[in-house]
Amino acid sequence: MINYFSKLFDYDKAASIKLLDLMTTSGTAPYETVKIFAHMMAAQNTWLLRAKKLNAPGGPLWPDSTLEELRPSIISHHAAWKEWLNGQSDDILTSTVSYQNSAGTEFNTAITDVITQVLNHGTHHRGQIGIYLKQAGLQLPGTDHILFSRGLL
Repeated sequence: MINYFSKLFDYDKAASIKLLDLMTTSGTAPYETVKIFAHMMAAQNTWLLRAKKLNAPGGPLWPDSTLEELRPSIISHHAAWKEWLNGQSDDILTSTVSYQNSAGTEFNTAITDVITQVLNHGTHHRGQIGIYLKQAGLQLPGTDHILFSRGLL
């Protein structure tokens, strides 16, 4: 299962980079798209720290960022998740992590649910970004997982 989740993080990165490439090469990056990408990266960092059983740093979950800061952020967050995952055995997937959310409420969550949250969160927000880019008149690239699995993304 670790390998499965590791591959999904590879997809997450590839799909994000594909949208970011469109934003960069077209010169069209509505404010909302950059803001959503920055939020995705902040959330990935928070969840990774929780998975590692470390305290999340706090700070805004919707930070300000620039278009130029997004690629290094996507790459570094992907690398951090992969490094952590690849250092684990499948046994970690049956464990839980205790943490407080940003409102201070305590939770115990299965690591598989943490990983699933991060990956689905990215897919959800890339969909939002796609809507903004279509509204700006851009033709969206294919970012479906099946394209990634076929080596086309």
